[in-house]
Amino acid sequence: RDREKERHNILDALRLSEDDKFYFTYKNFRQLLYGKTHPYGHPVEGEPETVKRISRADIVKHYKRYYRACNMILRVVGNIEEKKLVSLLKRYLPRKAIKPQPKVTADKSLRRKTETEVKTKEIEQGFIILGYNTCDVRSPDYIPLKVTSAILGEGMSSRLFVHLRDRMGLAYNVGCGMPSRKLRSHFFAWIGTKPESIQQAKEQLLAEFEKLKTEKVSTEEVNRAKKYIIGRFLLD
Repeated sequence: RDREKERHNILDALRLSEDDKFYFTYKNFRQLLYGKTHPYGHPVEGEPETVKRISRADIVKHYKRYYRACNMILRVVGNIEEKKLVSLLKRYLPRKAIKPQPKVTADKSLRRKTETEVKTKEIEQGFIILGYNTCDVRSPDYIPLKVTSAILGEGMSSRLFVHLRDRMGLAYNVGCGMPSRKLRSHFFAWIGTKPESIQQAKEQLLAEFEKLKTEKVSTEEVNRAKKYIIGRFLLD
């Protein structure tokens, strides 16, 4: 009963998400960018068809395979002495270490060809996401790219917000981002606009990407981006 109730809740949440313009577009963008065989090409919350197929046997198998002491971090908050806690852990957790399950691996090769996909839904707004593959969190390019993302489209003083929303009136909302990923990440920008402004909005987004290669970034922009990133980090 609890399993079916949770399945129903997840399916309801997925249906609501499909009506969210950013979620819907970003999900399809990632599938196009990474492909169907890469883990990053799949939404973490699952797809309706896979959620419907999950059985009790699947859940039990997953639990036995991954829910082990060697895969867990235990956090204890409360009025308990350390010695008593250690004693309880020794009693209830297996003493013999179990070898961790192999971690998921994925192809790190880049898809270098340019691809475009158009999706049509019954909404009163056009939504565009443009982007490309970038590096992982261990790369020396990671931090500079995070700063570049903030300069281009994070915050109300960013280039996309000032140029496309305030000055040109093209955007209902606009932004940029580069997620932190252990494998290759992606740099992307988005804009929500009127259906009749789709082509112009796309051209202007591409133009702002090009300006990053040709126009010098000011010290003021760099400092603002750094403060923005640090502020967001502290809030998180």
